[in-house]
Amino acid sequence: MCVSNEQLLAHAYEGEDKIMQEQHVLLTCVWLCEMSLGALARIDTSLSFEGRKACYETAIKLYDIIFQGNENALFYNCGIATHYRSLAKMHAENNMDKEALDYLLYAETSSLLADKCATEGRQQYRSIFANRQFHNPDGTSKNYEESSIGLLHKFVAGNKCFESLHDHPEFVALMARLEGAE
Repeated sequence: MCVSNEQLLAHAYEGEDKIMQEQHVLLTCVWLCEMSLGALARIDTSLSFEGRKACYETAIKLYDIIFQGNENALFYNCGIATHYRSLAKMHAENNMDKEALDYLLYAETSSLLADKCATEGRQQYRSIFANRQFHNPDGTSKNYEESSIGLLHKFVAGNKCFESLHDHPEFVALMARLEGAE
């Protein structure tokens, strides 16, 4: 079992400080679980299509549960968008065009929310599980230069698996929005 000094600190605090620390630990644990689920979906070759899909969808559901809807996931929408992109690619590679397009649209929504969060300064989470926590984009670094929507555009444009969608009106509209948003 992994116990961090952050979790041990929660036992030293009382009252409001204890609640804030427990929420911080909770968000960290959810983030670690989400990252591990995504990694398992990518690297565990024994997983079936449905198993990989379950990993990605469970990671997304964790955030949905903790933030009581992903609209207030703020910073974490970046990870949610990544999982939706992966689900879209999986479905496109298996000729499941409708599902692939649906996941691309979910990725677009999450990417837009992530980009909005990155420009709005310090923001408080609204969920009862995180309402004493804040996201401050000024204190966040990233390992890529593009916006989240730019990453989605690059991902879709660079993957041949989406070629079967090129004539679909919703896909054409999505690509136009992505190009216009960068």
